[in-house]
Amino acid sequence: MSDFNTSAAPTSETRGLAWRLSIWAGIIGPILYTLVFTLDGAFRPGYSAINVAVSFLLLGSNGWIEIANYIVLGLLLIVFALGFLRWRSAVITAGWRRAVTALLVLSGLGFVMAALFLPDPVGDLQLSVHAMLHEIAFTLVFLPLGFERILIVIDFAWLVILASRMLMQEREG
Repeated sequence: MSDFNTSAAPTSETRGLAWRLSIWAGIIGPILYTLVFTLDGAFRPGYSAINVAVSFLLLGSNGWIEIANYIVLGLLLIVFALGFLRWRSAVITAGWRRAVTALLVLSGLGFVMAALFLPDPVGDLQLSVHAMLHEIAFTLVFLPLGFERILIVIDFAWLVILASRMLMQEREG
C-alpha cells in the first residue's frame, strides 16, 4: 500500500487552502496596490497624488513598477472573484453572486488592460489610441465596482426583508 494519495481529484484540504488564498488575494491586493503607488509617488519627483492621477505613475523610467502593480492587482482581484463565488454561497443567492463575480472579474481585467495601455503624458493635448484604451480600461475598473456594491446591498436588504417576514410568521403561527 502506498501512503500517497494518487487521486486526481483535489482533496477538501486543498480546496480549503485554495479558497482561503483567494480570499486573502482580495484583502492583500488593494492594500499592496495602495502601498506601492503611495511609495512610488512619494519618490517620484514632481508627482502629487492630489494633482495628478495614479495612472501617470505608469509613465517614465520607473513606470514598470506601476505596470507590475496594476497587473498584480488585476490578477489578485480575479482570483478573489473566484473565491467570492464559492465563499458567499450561503449568504448571497446564486444569480447575484454570479453577477458580482463577473463584475469583479471585469474590474480585474480593467486593471490589467490599464497596465498594457499607457496614458498620454500630462498636458498632452492629443489623445492617442493607447490613451483612449487606458481610459476604457478604467471604465472597466470603476463602473463594475460600483454596480457590484449595489447588487450586494440589494441582496442583503432582500435577506433582511425575508428574515423579518419569517420572524413575523413565527410570532403569528
